[in-house]
Amino acid sequence: MNPQHAHDLFLLMVQLSQMREVGRIWEVFVDGLNDIGLGVTVQRVDGQERSGTVLPVAASGQKFGALLLTPTGEPDAALPLVRNAAAMLAVILQGRLAAVELAALHAATRDELKDARLLNERILETTPDLITIYDLEERGNVYVNRAAEQVFGLPPKELQELGSELFAQLIHPEDLALVLANQERLVQGADGEVTEVEYRMRDAKGQWRWYHSREIPFARHPDGRVSRKLAIAVDVTDQRAIEDHLRQSQKMEAIGQLASGVAHDFNNVLCAITGNAELMLEELSPEDPLRESLVEIHQASERGAKLTHQLLAFSRRQLIAPKVLNLSQQIEQMGAMLSRLLGEDILLSTLPQLGSARIVADPNQLEQLVLNLAINARDAMPNGGELMIETIELRAGEEGFPPNFDAEHVVALLVTDTGCGMSSDVVEHVFEPFFTTKALGRGTGLGLATVFGIVEQSSAHIDVHSKLGEGSSFRVYFPAVTGDFAEKLSPVEVLQPQRGEETVLLVEDEESVRRVATRLLRRLGYKVLTASSGGDALVLAGRHEGAIDLLLTDVVMPHMNGRELAQRITETHPALKVLFTSGYTESVIAQHGLLEERLHFLPKPYSMLSLSERLRQVLGEGE
Repeated sequence: MNPQHAHDLFLLMVQLSQMREVGRIWEVFVDGLNDIGLGVTVQRVDGQERSGTVLPVAASGQKFGALLLTPTGEPDAALPLVRNAAAMLAVILQGRLAAVELAALHAATRDELKDARLLNERILETTPDLITIYDLEERGNVYVNRAAEQVFGLPPKELQELGSELFAQLIHPEDLALVLANQERLVQGADGEVTEVEYRMRDAKGQWRWYHSREIPFARHPDGRVSRKLAIAVDVTDQRAIEDHLRQSQKMEAIGQLASGVAHDFNNVLCAITGNAELMLEELSPEDPLRESLVEIHQASERGAKLTHQLLAFSRRQLIAPKVLNLSQQIEQMGAMLSRLLGEDILLSTLPQLGSARIVADPNQLEQLVLNLAINARDAMPNGGELMIETIELRAGEEGFPPNFDAEHVVALLVTDTGCGMSSDVVEHVFEPFFTTKALGRGTGLGLATVFGIVEQSSAHIDVHSKLGEGSSFRVYFPAVTGDFAEKLSPVEVLQPQRGEETVLLVEDEESVRRVATRLLRRLGYKVLTASSGGDALVLAGRHEGAIDLLLTDVVMPHMNGRELAQRITETHPALKVLFTSGYTESVIAQHGLLEERLHFLPKPYSMLSLSERLRQVLGEGE
């Protein structure tokens, strides 16, 4: 092919997109061209026309365009050469097109990988979980996420450089062996096997927090040995606290039920002892030599009643009469009494909260709670010291607010001493009844158990912070009272004892208690009908021809309890007054431990004085 042919062919290929066939669209013509096209006339954009032979540029069925061979020179001689050139050009264009498509695919894949990498980075850097990649041979972290930096207060680079020293500095010494043993299990385990371990690490504030770590081999040597591990550690401190609190609550609930049952049975025994002792004391002259022994018996029964009262407080079976109180004022009013209780060697400091500091609690229980905490602190400072009692208000989110407490606003009572402190083992059992670190005969082990019961019954929460040699701090959190609340009335004041002449139906399943109660009632002048069960009482009431003025019934009895008996008997005796009594108060009289004001209750053991006062109060109601 001469230079003129080459020039025209090259020119026409370059200007292909600027040409059209005369009379129809050039692209359509080329698309339908399967072999040489003879005598084709094309027109340039500038209007010039040319005619010649057209050869398709195609490879593997894919068409890329066409070559136009003009008649300049010797076109027939150049036709084979042009045909070969068109075939070669098609192959080149096909390869170029494939390269372009591959480059586009590569660019798209690169963008997708970049997006995926950015997404993974965002996930790793925003998750609150600690994520690390640890090199077992270099004994260092090759990656730590931002959460680790925030928790430990160290930049990622320093966390990586610490390497194995990180274990010694951050992991609790008691848990280090456990962590290393888990790492050994990981190294010896199968590929993809996940190991789990829980341990404590110290955060930037110096506090120990629990983490649950899941670890998996991240890289291996050609021989299969693990070279790197991936660890994801989740903070489970709050979860463990909730679980511990639940276990403790369940244990204390079981102990409380046992204590309540013991108190009930013991109160029945004390009721018989107290009543008989009082009856005998009334019959003996002041000079009788037996009188001194009876007085000691009576005093011992009163001490026993106080013990059962503490057991009932622990088991949350006490009757309470809650009212709205200002905690700071209550503490101030107890100041003089607390100072006498503590003695001269212990300095008492009170820091009341300025403000309302209002809570709902039983005043007597609150006083008992503070006294028991003060006595516990006094006993922890045999050589003197300082006791600080403080009240503060806290809102959810503020430092010091109790975790997982169902309230947005609390009033806290802080009782802190400078005594001998307690070990963690002692703290774990400190609220259990009869648990004491005092010498034999020096304590009952019910003081803090009573505190725990009062706290639970008041819908409050208690924490203990103590270390050996550094004193102890008890913190009681009460839900704060906001807005206007009408205070609940305290129990009715006790009236002066009086004798009576009315008829009393006494229902008591415990024979010894029934006998002594009958004698007490008759000694007070009452006419007495007695029954040992609810069924017998209904029969007796139905047969009795005269009036029955008052029903004195035990609450907890087999087959029919006292409340059911009262409901049935008042259907036929609507004017009948009712007085309930029990050795414990888990009955309908005190649902959830709250006193129902319309019901009258006399706790066991009762004396002749308390029985007479309560009878006159109930019988005189409505007069």
